[in-house]
Amino acid sequence: MQIITDYTREAYRPINRNLLQGIATEQAKTLFNAVAALPMMPGTSYRTFTVDNIEQYVEQIKRSPVLTFAAFSSASRLQPVALKFGGNVRLTIEGKTGRDIAVYSDAPREAETLFLPALNLRIRRLKTVKVAGQIVAVEIEANEV
Repeated sequence: MQIITDYTREAYRPINRNLLQGIATEQAKTLFNAVAALPMMPGTSYRTFTVDNIEQYVEQIKRSPVLTFAAFSSASRLQPVALKFGGNVRLTIEGKTGRDIAVYSDAPREAETLFLPALNLRIRRLKTVKVAGQIVAVEIEANEV
């Protein structure tokens, strides 16, 4: 499954960038088919990422408690690994459809779970972290729907 290995190296950048613009390249379609053929691995995984305007992001979540990820979404089954990637959003996912791609990964110790595009997560807990009255980070627990 070379396409998955390529994705875990550098191919994730152009594949996901294109998907976020509504462009499904042949490479993205090949990856989709390869990942979809793997067995689903229900369970907990962790993801961190950065948003530019954290306060606006929190308000958006409060208005609509469902997060949708339009591109492929990587997470780790190991929380310390996810935290190494940094970011002001820390997400704990109770997933149903993630696929374990560690055996194909360029970094198998990351214990990567990959979710197909259009992942929907319902927020069950939202905790803000404030410094001097300003939100600097958010911790989210969510269930895949």
